[in-house]
Amino acid sequence: KKITWMTSHEIRRPLASILSLIGLMKNGSADDKEECLPMLYQSSEELDDIIRAVNKRINKAESLYSTNN
Repeated sequence: KKITWMTSHEIRRPLASILSLIGLMKNGSADDKEECLPMLYQSSEELDDIIRAVNKRINKAESLYSTNN
């Protein structure tokens, strides 16, 4: 249940930021692109951290399930 919540909420937040920033970069000026790059990198790093946490929880849940069965 916690993994589902993480997937539907925590992952969507940085993904929405990434998509918005890409939209700004696509339609913006060179200055806009320069300003967006650090935020795009930060959102990408945040998404990577969340995905790693989800994978860790899945592996832990699988390990517990295997031990109990």
